[in-house]
Amino acid sequence: MLTARGAYRPVGSGSFCNRTMSMRLTRDPSKLNRTEAALLTRGIDSATAASLRQQGWTLGKLKQAAGQQLEALGLSTEQVAAIHKGRRPEIPFESLTLVLVANRFTCCVCRDPAKAIVVHHIHDWSESHDHSPSNLAVLCLEHHDRAHTVSSLSRNLNKATLASMKDAWEKKVARTDVSAVLQASQLDGDAWWYFNHVRLFEVASHLGVRLARLPSFRGAWDSGLVQRDGWLRPRPENLSYMYSGMEGMILYAYVRSVMHAVLDHLTVFNASDYLDRGILASVVSPGDFVFVQGAHSFSRAVSRDDGRDQTARAVRRANHVEFRYTFDCWEATSNSAWSTWLRGRQEAASLLRVVDVSRSDRGLTVTGTVFGICMALPGLKEREYASAPYRRGIVVFDESNEKSLFERLTD
Repeated sequence: MLTARGAYRPVGSGSFCNRTMSMRLTRDPSKLNRTEAALLTRGIDSATAASLRQQGWTLGKLKQAAGQQLEALGLSTEQVAAIHKGRRPEIPFESLTLVLVANRFTCCVCRDPAKAIVVHHIHDWSESHDHSPSNLAVLCLEHHDRAHTVSSLSRNLNKATLASMKDAWEKKVARTDVSAVLQASQLDGDAWWYFNHVRLFEVASHLGVRLARLPSFRGAWDSGLVQRDGWLRPRPENLSYMYSGMEGMILYAYVRSVMHAVLDHLTVFNASDYLDRGILASVVSPGDFVFVQGAHSFSRAVSRDDGRDQTARAVRRANHVEFRYTFDCWEATSNSAWSTWLRGRQEAASLLRVVDVSRSDRGLTVTGTVFGICMALPGLKEREYASAPYRRGIVVFDESNEKSLFERLTD
């Protein structure tokens, strides 16, 4: 359970973690180095893979080395066999990435992000021949050993128990991102710069949000801004933006509460620290809700500056990944948002529903429908993107070559 697959998948409400926990769960995805990823697909644990990379080894060099040389590096006979591909086919990169991100690179049993991990087959590969994400669990070395051990003194990690723990952890992780967005956006009452009102209220209706029971409904109703069912009344067309006027603050308080109610029912994937085309293409699909924070470029597509249809474009671009969408500046929530914050290059965050994910020679493009744009929120983006991803050890695919990337890794 990584993100909301399909239309408006609801999840259990209620926040189980604060922003500090959210940050602890998020390891820098640049740690998924190409060599380390290749070794993880063969069942090598993350600590061993990192140690080998730091010593200058790549998969190509390891495969050319003799067994005795590999054993001298401290590798077990089983690990040597895995490197030489004598044990089983490698886990497909997309399956590996999906399960690692869904578990935040953390053991699903002890949930300790500081421990080295290994990707484990719940149903043994020799019996199932199943590399699908549903059959893969992220375990620390201790619990990986326990999964292969039967003991009368402690709780056994049998297949059913492990599958249950994996499911519970992935559900908890899935709520971490949206909980962090909710809490961070509540710290600043003016955090939201734009709402897509039609789409937002459509989703609220689909999810069964009782708009008339929201705390700010009464003020909006008394001001004549909403109908009895909670949907907005039309705003005057002669305004520069729809929140202009004395009642703008009342309208903002109400729509903000609708956004928070919707978020409390959704699973949202915070992609801000995962802008790598190899990783993101594996974990994001049409229909998913995605939050992305960082430098955005906003540009007007039309010259009009009043009324509806003040169409504008937005792009978040980094590390050969682009998020793109269009929006109507008429729906800006304040004069500052309309005149300044939604123009030019700004540090911002966007909540999108993915429409399309496409690859090209230039990288990965994610096109979406925006539901809200807000200021950059604290704690939701930790990674800074370098201009040379290869030097940072980030996973990068060469889609022009059909051979497995891991068959061609050399320094």
